[in-house]
Amino acid sequence: MGLFYLNLMPLKLRLLGMSNSANSAVKILIVDDSEFSRKIVAKILVDEGYNVIGEASNANEAVDILNSNSDVNIILVDIIMPDVNGIELARKIHKIYSDCSIVMMSSLSQDHIVIEAISAGAVDFIKKPFERQTLLDSVQKLSREIVKKVEG
Repeated sequence: MGLFYLNLMPLKLRLLGMSNSANSAVKILIVDDSEFSRKIVAKILVDEGYNVIGEASNANEAVDILNSNSDVNIILVDIIMPDVNGIELARKIHKIYSDCSIVMMSSLSQDHIVIEAISAGAVDFIKKPFERQTLLDSVQKLSREIVKKVEG
């Protein structure tokens, strides 16, 4: 007897008032020095129809991508990175691209780190390691807000 997989996500998205085509309108940048982490996050999001416009392994790459794609909606940023940490990057992004929603991702989740990330401009914080659905819940919530802004 074989296994089969039934993807109920399109139904779930319709119930939430979103579709995969609505997801594709949301442009996402992933910033993490771990290639493995970037690839996993990108796969999860692309499988749900999101438009991952780029992956950056450090702050300089992230800024370069943003400079050529200023209409990015959501930026997922790891805190621990070489050279410039994610919180400093969030501060820089928030000053220049204030319309971007920044989500911090980190295994560091002490209260003072979360508070510092939020004060730097992050709108959400995901503790690593995280479940697939935790990531999707954060991105879906932000996506609904982005779609409302565009339509509204």
